[in-house]
Parts: sequence; C-alpha cells; structure tokens
Amino acid sequence: MTNLAQVTESARDLRHKIRRGIEAAEKGDVIDLLPVQAEVDSLCAALAALPKDESDAVQSDVIGLVEELSTLSDKLNQGLVIIRNELKDLSERQRAVSAYGKAP
Repeated sequence: MTNLAQVTESARDLRHKIRRGIEAAEKGDVIDLLPVQAEVDSLCAALAALPKDESDAVQSDVIGLVEELSTLSDKLNQGLVIIRNELKDLSERQRAVSAYGKAP
C-alpha cells in the first residue's frame, strides 16, 4: 500500500471483515482474528507513510474502523461473560451432584 486510494480501500475492506466478525460473534461462531491483526498492522504502517494531507483524507475511514473494532471487542467480551457464567453454573451443578452422592 503506497497511495491514498490503496490505503482507503484497505481500511474499508478491513471494516467489512470486522463487520463480518461482529456478525459471527453475535451468532456465537468462532472468529479467527490473526489475519485481521496483520492487516491492521499493515494499514497502520501505510498510514504512517502517507503525507499528512493524505492521511487526513482517510481519517473518517480509520475512525470508522476503530469504532467497528470497539464493537467487535464488546461483542467478544459479552460472549466471554456468557461462557464464564455457563462454566460457573456447570461447576456448581457438578459440586451439588458430588455432594448429593456422598454418604453423610
């Protein structure tokens, strides 16, 4: 990525991938974020290489990307809370079953 058009396209493509990740997280599907991290790193490097006036032109796309990433983070954290609660409930049920099966 060396020019503004490529950087803008990359930012928009990445936002689209993040939106798909949000949809997957809402369904409880598995999400592979390793490729996304590499693309974010590449985009950041490309943004840093742009002249200031060009980087300012892509600012709204980058802000949108950050907002999408924040939404994805929120969805993943919600999923973690659900999993944590399910594991806690399972553990409590297992303890109750174990206690019920023991002689006094």
